[in-house]
Amino acid sequence: MDVAKLTTYVEDNPNAFAQRWRLAKKLYMAAEYRLALEHLQILKNEWIPKANVVRYLGATLYRLGRHDEASGILNEAIEVWPNEIAIHEQLARVLEAAGKYEKAISAWQTIISIDSKHTMAPRAVKRLKERDKDENPHVELNLLDSDSGIDLNLGRLCPNCGSQNGSEFDRCWQCHAPLSDQDRHIPTPITQRRRIISSQLVTVISGLIIVALVSFGIFMTLQYAVPPSTSTTDATAYSLVNNRLLMARAVIGLVMLVVWPLSLHATMYFLQIDSVSTSRTNATALFLAALTYALTWVPVEFMVYVPLIPIVASLLLVLFGFGLEFAKSLYVWAIHGSIITAVVLLTIIGFVGTQPIPQLPDILKHLAEAPAVHEFTDIPTGSEFTIKAYTTWSDWLDNELDEAKCELITDQAKPPLVLEIKEGGTTRMYKDVEPVPFRFDFPMPLSPGKEFKMILTGPQGAKASLRILCGLNIELSR
Repeated sequence: MDVAKLTTYVEDNPNAFAQRWRLAKKLYMAAEYRLALEHLQILKNEWIPKANVVRYLGATLYRLGRHDEASGILNEAIEVWPNEIAIHEQLARVLEAAGKYEKAISAWQTIISIDSKHTMAPRAVKRLKERDKDENPHVELNLLDSDSGIDLNLGRLCPNCGSQNGSEFDRCWQCHAPLSDQDRHIPTPITQRRRIISSQLVTVISGLIIVALVSFGIFMTLQYAVPPSTSTTDATAYSLVNNRLLMARAVIGLVMLVVWPLSLHATMYFLQIDSVSTSRTNATALFLAALTYALTWVPVEFMVYVPLIPIVASLLLVLFGFGLEFAKSLYVWAIHGSIITAVVLLTIIGFVGTQPIPQLPDILKHLAEAPAVHEFTDIPTGSEFTIKAYTTWSDWLDNELDEAKCELITDQAKPPLVLEIKEGGTTRMYKDVEPVPFRFDFPMPLSPGKEFKMILTGPQGAKASLRILCGLNIELSR
């Protein structure tokens, strides 16, 4: 079937992927690279994963001069078929043709690590290291019309696992099965299917972990969306601060989810690293962002250790997940980590200023120890009491926690008791205690060092209980 008839057939039957594959190869061999590219991209996105389709796609992009895209496609293919020699060889050739000699050497060395008997790779490494600096970087890719995509060296496909082998091998380097010249066209063999399933499983698990961490962060955010009340007996100073800074924490979480992937991509671009796929970079960044935000909700006594976990996790993921040289891995980790730290700090400063930073030890100490609910019982009528708050040793925290909500309970319903609160000689509040329980906001900020007088007036012998919700330490004395 000629190209015109194949084109018409594919247009009428868009899901006839086998025929589209035939058409793409014919267009490629006819040097109709732009037309071939359209069909190959459809095959890559919609057909079952095939190494040969990806290899043809990489070759087409190369022929169109889009070397970075070609190397990116081949790097993604290597993640699915990590031991497929032919893909590694094609990547090495594309990198050399693009003038990226060091990366080409690294690609050939990877081939040697997979197959120590590979005959071409050592010579390629030697040639590249001894190359003439002024030589033309173009490399002929030896394109042939076969299902192997680009035959970079003459060899045979294993009929059992589909791996490409040099012509000098009698048995497959991958599965040790006998090689046969008869079976050159093997569509997605069983070993490739297993690799595809394994890769897809890792992707699904990674996605579920990221979703779980983000969901946990959202759940904890909503937990503190409703401010504690005087009836919340287990409220703490920490829960009050969480409620006050809820918007700031939510914004910081969103900033990390956006900035972390951007910073990691920017670092890769700055260091000219294109061997790590976009999907892996995004997954790593989103995982670290979600993990860090989830960790900000740990109990306050462990808060000092929170920064260490994403620092160590990011280092391990970059070192062992990106397949880079040790020194380059450290550069990626340090640069992108510095960007994230700077952005998060600037966001925090934008909400709360710089004052809390040097006072952080005192803040964490108070939040770990201080309750928020203070109860005082058996308060008799006719007496005058002093209410006083004590400092947390952090000016910022003193200002954040100086608001107080109160609840007064009495067994005297009629006539109602009268509550008066004074600051110095000035009456700040004068109200009947009704209904019971009588809930009210303290009329003035309970700033540390200030004293307020509370007078409860009513029938002799009546008593009341007072509950104050405040993150500062409160004292009630006669």
